[in-house]
Amino acid sequence: MGADGTLRRRRLALEKEAEEKKSGSEASDSPANRTKRNGLLPCRTGLGVAAALVPISAALIAGATVSSCYLLTESQTPFIDKGIIFPAISFLGVSGDAKLIYQVGFATTGLLLLCTVFLLNVIVASHLAKSGILVENQTGGGTSVDFEKSVLAASRAVKTGAVSAMGVLLQGIFVLEMKPGWQSIIHWAGALIFMMGAQAHAQEVILLYEKTASPALHNLLRGSLEWKRACINAPAIIFVVPIGLQIVRVFLGLDAGAVVQNAMGIVQWGIIASFVLFFVSYAYDCWRCINSFGFLGPPAARPAADD
Repeated sequence: MGADGTLRRRRLALEKEAEEKKSGSEASDSPANRTKRNGLLPCRTGLGVAAALVPISAALIAGATVSSCYLLTESQTPFIDKGIIFPAISFLGVSGDAKLIYQVGFATTGLLLLCTVFLLNVIVASHLAKSGILVENQTGGGTSVDFEKSVLAASRAVKTGAVSAMGVLLQGIFVLEMKPGWQSIIHWAGALIFMMGAQAHAQEVILLYEKTASPALHNLLRGSLEWKRACINAPAIIFVVPIGLQIVRVFLGLDAGAVVQNAMGIVQWGIIASFVLFFVSYAYDCWRCINSFGFLGPPAARPAADD
């Protein structure tokens, strides 16, 4: 609580300083400059919408891919009659007509996620890096703005995000085989790369959003930060599902094998869905940042350290 209170007071001070600078700049702003800036608003809106559509499209294509493969696999290799409602997602692209859809769909999703990470870097992360993050002073108390840590966190966020997207691409192109071989190994490696990359990416992004020294960015992205926290906390909640399924099995008399597969399937589906929703939140971030600041971003906060 003490650390949070110190950071909050420091951010309020920075916010007040930013407002004073804004008032001074507006007072000296000429009518010609205001007219020129207002003329760029439609352009900003269009760019914001275009940037927002990239992560949204990735999520929609991923959802459509899973849905289509689910229906096709059920029609050609029935699994619902066996009591399996939530099979492993990889199983949906093993064979039949669903295999090509799985490959094209997830390869497209991976490429769109790469584009999303690029947009995040240009529109949001670069501004967060320049703004610095608030850190507590080890000696003397108070807080200061650390630009080195913000640059490193932004760099790690972009790199891990790109790694995660490559994992999606890899597991999509190299689908699971009926008889596990080298292709299945690459598929499992791709899935693991996605999960580990997405987790590391989420941690770095939340750090940047949470401790940015820019009052403008902090206020603008506050709702998005809460959404991201909820997405990361969701997987922990999902792990209670297997217990619930065990209870359902007793009352409905389901086969133990089907229950285990459903439990594992629900956990997998839930975790992947939480990361998809995490990436979707960048649609809001990019749209708001472009409409609010353009590509230049807010001015970097460079206050002196607290006494």
